[in-house]
Amino acid sequence: MNFRRNILLFWFAALTSEARERKECSSPPEYQHAILVKTFSSKQKFHHGEKVYYNCHGDFTPSSGSRSVECDRGQWTKLSLKCEKKSCGYAGDLPNGQLHYEGNSYLGEKVYAECNKGYTLKGPNYMICKKSGWTSEFPSCE
Repeated sequence: MNFRRNILLFWFAALTSEARERKECSSPPEYQHAILVKTFSSKQKFHHGEKVYYNCHGDFTPSSGSRSVECDRGQWTKLSLKCEKKSCGYAGDLPNGQLHYEGNSYLGEKVYAECNKGYTLKGPNYMICKKSGWTSEFPSCE
């Protein structure tokens, strides 16, 4: 009798464990600087073990971590992707003048051109950091 009870308990534990393993996840979570890859955005249910992927928002670039999260028994794992604001970096040297940066050269920020005393600015007096890099023609001091 004890043998049958142990088999029933084992069978019940196995079924319960299997049911837990098969829990589904709802829509993946949203993150501040990352966006879910479009192919996953319309799906509402995900099975245990399924992965979805994220990209950084347009003004950000990946710096470290994994782009994926996984459905694990009804819960999503945490996204480890780190997204940093894009930077245009160093704009270059302005002979006979200086460039003054508005901030850290991030998207939307400006760098202003100023010529040394006795030199005249030719071209724009500032450039803007865009996705493609610093905009417009490079100024000169003549």
